[in-house]
Amino acid sequence: MKLSKLINGLDATILHGDAECEVHSLCCDSRKVQQGEVFLALKGTTSDGLDYVDQAIEKGAIAAIHVDRKGLALIADRFYDHPSGKLRLVGITGTNGKTTTVTLLYNLFRKVGYECGLLSTIANYVGPFRSETANTTADPLTINSLLSQMVDYGCTYCFMEVSSIGVDQHRIDGLEFAVGIFSNLTHDHLDYHGTFAQYLKCKKAFFDSLGKEAVAITNIDDKNGMVMVQNTKARVVTYSCRSIADHTCRLIEQSMDGSLLVIDGTEVWTTLIGEHNAYNLLAIYSTAVEMGLDKEVTLVALSALKEAPGRLETIKGKEGKTIVIDYAHTPDAL
Repeated sequence: MKLSKLINGLDATILHGDAECEVHSLCCDSRKVQQGEVFLALKGTTSDGLDYVDQAIEKGAIAAIHVDRKGLALIADRFYDHPSGKLRLVGITGTNGKTTTVTLLYNLFRKVGYECGLLSTIANYVGPFRSETANTTADPLTINSLLSQMVDYGCTYCFMEVSSIGVDQHRIDGLEFAVGIFSNLTHDHLDYHGTFAQYLKCKKAFFDSLGKEAVAITNIDDKNGMVMVQNTKARVVTYSCRSIADHTCRLIEQSMDGSLLVIDGTEVWTTLIGEHNAYNLLAIYSTAVEMGLDKEVTLVALSALKEAPGRLETIKGKEGKTIVIDYAHTPDAL
């Protein structure tokens, strides 16, 4: 693709190189630029990519573009030929439960025979192949590169964590989500957002951006559950462990060995424990059924799921002692 076509219609300025040069690779980190790549100098307030253009050129960049965060995301989407539209992308946002939900969705869909990808806090997966991750929501170049690899590998689905910071920094702009899930909202990232209202606004922006062909699945037991979807164009599906909804769950009994749930009228036993996991499993079930999986097949696969690493992960010792490993980092999660 020619550079001129890549940036056509975007707020982007060519700082170095020929507009008609062919673009074979992109990089937004001047320290990692390889010979022949196009360097994307990101506009900033405290730091600006303009300061690193010379370094990128010295390393072999054939062109340098000055672009804002939104432009970076749209360039990444164009360069990789809109990979999110070539599979079914499922995103989840909320304060707690994102990692467990996407990880178990990935495991469930693979268990019933689909090739899938995963973009999460713990790791990224293209089919069975794992790569490490640095942020809950990666930069747009990384996201679209991984989605492109998933398409090439034959993945039908990708399950992705969507953070409020990722939304605010336009990292998901240009992505085509088939499903958006809302888990819950409590105080988090206020050092970044400043106020709870701004934090909520960023979460809600994800649902506002969903297309009319998408599905928005929301937890109506959270007081902000319906707020999230009040302006979405997507079809809204509700889930609840306390009231009437499209999909419901009741926690019947639990011990350190597992929980007995009733999901949409059917009993299911799971080794996952805690009310929070009842919500996570209900979100997973709701997503699977709304995406076309058979209810009974979904419940059987659901009952076989294990906890995500570091998410209320239990280890039983020889002397009857139980160790719990959990990555709780907010008061309510703890």
